[in-house]
Amino acid sequence: MQTKFYVGLDLHSNNTYVGVLDSKERRVLKGKFPNQLEVILALLDPYKKLTVGVVVKSTFNWYWLVDGLMDNGYKVHLAHPAAFKQYSGLKHTDDEHDAFFLAKMLKLDILPEGHIMPREERQLRDPLRKRLKLVRQRTTHILSFKSLVSRNLGISMPSNEVKKLEDDEMHDLFDNEHLALSTKVNITAMNNLKWQIYEIQNTLLKATKALAHKLARACFYIMRDQVSFDETKIFGKPSKVEKGCAREPKRGLGTKPISPIGMSGAAPKQLDHIT
Repeated sequence: MQTKFYVGLDLHSNNTYVGVLDSKERRVLKGKFPNQLEVILALLDPYKKLTVGVVVKSTFNWYWLVDGLMDNGYKVHLAHPAAFKQYSGLKHTDDEHDAFFLAKMLKLDILPEGHIMPREERQLRDPLRKRLKLVRQRTTHILSFKSLVSRNLGISMPSNEVKKLEDDEMHDLFDNEHLALSTKVNITAMNNLKWQIYEIQNTLLKATKALAHKLARACFYIMRDQVSFDETKIFGKPSKVEKGCAREPKRGLGTKPISPIGMSGAAPKQLDHIT
């Protein structure tokens, strides 16, 4: 019977500790190596054919490593560290034990896993997260401006009115140059953030338009044929994965998006404001 191998990768900002266990839990490879994909692939190559899986700890910088391993044919598991508490009695604190701990959890089939979102979907999700942060920052500047005006002038200004202001109007609002400067900073930042948010929205609208057309077309056939919603016809047949929701990139219900029902040739209008 051939020996199988289980790999644990304890990923850090500039290095990765590699630990490889065999079927009898013997440590056949260990060491700290730089965060270079070609180095890690070369280390694992002698064990590749008999490797059951590679566990990567979910850290802030796991994308490049997981993608690289999957592109090279490895079955990758993303460990979910927050769920390790129930096994805390097994866990040590140094990098070496962490790496072998991940490999052992995989061997025992008790590894808490996180979802590995497909690369294409992550590339859409990250701008959405960035947009959310920018909206929060813009809201902070709006509230800061309203608070300053209320403290110094006793005026309660609606947020929609604040959004219309330009930075060169601040000297008309305040005689004091320091107060005018404070509010100008808020308004300048608010307007700059507005255009950054708008740019992200415009880009993502193009990416999501195809999905919207698919859903509209699906609704048309559901109403016409009086059938239930079949997601495999809309989004493609699910891939064979044990965990997660990866799908094959197949198109469903035709290849061309149609115009919205009752709006022949009409295209949806883009958003012209930022909320």
